[in-house]
Amino acid sequence: MSSRGRRPYLMGGQSLVDFFNAPVRFLKEQTMRPESEFEKPYLDEDYRKMHFDFPWPDWPPFPSFPTSPFPDIPGPSEKSSVCVITCYEPSDCDEPIWCHPSIWCGTDMICAGCVWKVSGATIGFSPHPFGGSKNASWGIDISIDSALVDEDGKALVTICMTDPCGNVCCEEVEVKCDVCLCSTAEPFTWSIEPPDTLVEDAGASSFSVEGGCPPYNFQISGTNWSLGNSGKQDELDNTIECASTADCVGTVSVTDFCGTIVTKKIRNTRGQWVLKSEGADNCILVGPATYHSGAYAAGAVFEYISEEKRQTESIISKGSAGSPYTCATHPEFCDAYCTDAVCLTSPFNYTSTPEDITPNCQDRDWGIQCFCHLYDKYYEWECS
Repeated sequence: MSSRGRRPYLMGGQSLVDFFNAPVRFLKEQTMRPESEFEKPYLDEDYRKMHFDFPWPDWPPFPSFPTSPFPDIPGPSEKSSVCVITCYEPSDCDEPIWCHPSIWCGTDMICAGCVWKVSGATIGFSPHPFGGSKNASWGIDISIDSALVDEDGKALVTICMTDPCGNVCCEEVEVKCDVCLCSTAEPFTWSIEPPDTLVEDAGASSFSVEGGCPPYNFQISGTNWSLGNSGKQDELDNTIECASTADCVGTVSVTDFCGTIVTKKIRNTRGQWVLKSEGADNCILVGPATYHSGAYAAGAVFEYISEEKRQTESIISKGSAGSPYTCATHPEFCDAYCTDAVCLTSPFNYTSTPEDITPNCQDRDWGIQCFCHLYDKYYEWECS
């Protein structure tokens, strides 16, 4: 039989659901109460402001530093001091070497009293700008002289600094230069020669050089002759032209960095060949001939032109002896009345094959042929 006495473990007569809902009911009752009217800054729109609204402390004033000059700071004594410089190697010889003091004796904070000296593959130094001010400098910039670069393309520079106490420190810097060396450069010559003759007011004609070392200095002489680009440049190509009032001959010259010069004189159509001298041995130019006209029997004319100069030579075939005579066995057949052709030493023969006609006797299948040197003429191109 069950007891009907007090049973506190039965939760005071509450059901199990009511018992566990009691805390939740308490919270519900609390939230339903009217809210407080006190200020709640964390609910403002600018609620972050509360994190910065704190009283600024009453800091003591900052000390005032002197602007310039800096106060003297005792440095190491002369006996115990050493000096050290730091140098930065550039990537190429077109850029300077920057060196500045690292350790020095004295109270000069920028070592303005330090004395610099450089030697080796350099053309000198200048103050290194520092701090964005035109008047401020820190150390020196050393420029490399590409003419003093060794055969391996290396520039060796020695930098020394004497600090205010007399200490001397030096540093050697070796820079690998991407430069053209005269000792190993390709021969400097024309790649495309300027034209032999240029028509006035007909526009520009192109030419170019090759080999050597840049820069290349292009120059032109002669009134009213002009280049597309005059002076020093790294480019190998250029143009030339002349006006209607230009001199009959213009001279273009190009000099490379190594001092090698190529030149050429150019004629224009305003001029003509003017005879300067003639005679049996009037040899101003020496061949080989570049042109010939006529037949030997009537007198063939051979010609050689070099820029503004022209040499012609007249040769005629005289006398012959039939086989079995040869020039070795019977030289008298030609020596009796012919002289050697001495100017254009390798003219074309009548078969258009280069052939040396010196001496004047030549063996043929049919016997001996004698070439007689009649006369030579020398001309120069001049304005008409």
